[in-house]
Amino acid sequence: MEFKNVLMCFVALAVAMSFAGTVSALDCTSGCVDVCVGNSKDLILKIENKGTRDDTYVISNPYDWVDVQDSVFIEAGQTKNVGITVTPAKEGVSMFELTVTGSYEAPKTVGGKIEAIECRHVTVAASPTEKQVCEKFPAVFDIIVKNTGQVEDTYELSTSMGSLGQSDVTLAPGESRTVKLTVDTEGLPGDNQIMVSASSSGVSDTQAIDVLVKNCYSAELRLIPEEKSICPCTSVPYQVYLKNTGDLEDEYTLTIMGNVMQTVRLDAGESRIFNFSVPLAFGAGSREITATAKSAKTTLSDSGTLTVKGVSDCYSVSIAGSDVVEVEACTAETVPLKIKNTGENTQIFKLDMDGPSWVYLSKEEAYVDPGQEKEVYMYISPPYEAVGTYTVKVNATSVFSQNMIELTVKVNPNGTATVTAPSNGSQGDSNVTLNVSGNQSDGITGGIISLGAAPLWKMMVVGVITTIIVVILVVRFAVLVKK
Repeated sequence: MEFKNVLMCFVALAVAMSFAGTVSALDCTSGCVDVCVGNSKDLILKIENKGTRDDTYVISNPYDWVDVQDSVFIEAGQTKNVGITVTPAKEGVSMFELTVTGSYEAPKTVGGKIEAIECRHVTVAASPTEKQVCEKFPAVFDIIVKNTGQVEDTYELSTSMGSLGQSDVTLAPGESRTVKLTVDTEGLPGDNQIMVSASSSGVSDTQAIDVLVKNCYSAELRLIPEEKSICPCTSVPYQVYLKNTGDLEDEYTLTIMGNVMQTVRLDAGESRIFNFSVPLAFGAGSREITATAKSAKTTLSDSGTLTVKGVSDCYSVSIAGSDVVEVEACTAETVPLKIKNTGENTQIFKLDMDGPSWVYLSKEEAYVDPGQEKEVYMYISPPYEAVGTYTVKVNATSVFSQNMIELTVKVNPNGTATVTAPSNGSQGDSNVTLNVSGNQSDGITGGIISLGAAPLWKMMVVGVITTIIVVILVVRFAVLVKK
């Protein structure tokens, strides 16, 4: 808004007097000068009594913005100056007329014309008028208020956003004042326009300021994988991807499942990958895995679902072998068994057996990867008197799984060889029944079925043969165990 000057002028009107008294034209006290709207200007009305009698003159004034006394006494032959105060209330040209009436003459009228011009002015400027600022950082501007009018004035200051260092300023003509405007940008993303004004009694000026509030502190956080299924009592590897997507360097505190992992400082555009694992020791079900990155300017988080399977879904074992095994007494039989890990994790199986003492396993432990199988051997060597049917149970047990196979072992009588000795007790052969079966590759067992009286050399032969059979059996068993 501008202050405006008021130029006050008037038109002199000659008044002809029918009697001795006369009223002269209005006159400025010191010439016609500029007057502001709302300000007052003093003028003079000259009244001369040219008559021979003293008289009182009445001055009629119908205007509220013109101030003049109601009457004046003037002696004969004298002149008096009557003061008039004119206060224009509006801008533009205004006319006024005053009527002067004496006792002995007709009323006389004198008039004037006033051009009122607003003479108060104010300007508001900002530095800068456009600005980009990061959110949560204050935006500061210089607001310059200047009195460009001709009179001193006090201006009220206001802003549509932020706070000003002063609420009003009083300035002389031509004087200016700089006031700080501070805007809190938190919660003001995007384009914003601020209007700053200075006003006083109808005059004002406004300055617009454009502010672009940017999110200079932003980041991207991802938990990898988002979903995972695992077995109980195992750990799962995770990765956290963190990238500073803002315009400025920032420092982040990385928290996993509520535990502070580390603090890292990233430049604008920089990214890092962090590795960690979650150990588990709980039953089947789902749980949420959370990762949080927090700085002084931003906080973000991501989460994933970790599902723990049931024990039976992760750990299992199968044992395969013959249901029925037939073997002759005093012979050896090797039976293969397959131990297969049908679960999802590597397992160590303890192997044990429930059966006759002449049944053995080649291994007591098997380390088997998921989906793989190991072969173990059951060694059967029944003695002569073990003819019959037996049940053998083989167990494979790990920490989380167990299985058993049940085999039926049938021990059949073995064939016999008979040697008849002389019945007269001579040194001829006695009756000897000897059973020998098998070979070195299949395992050899032997036993003496019956032995009558025999010469010493024959007894020695039998002893040697028996010893050889025992040695072969021992070697065979040792080979099977090493497998």
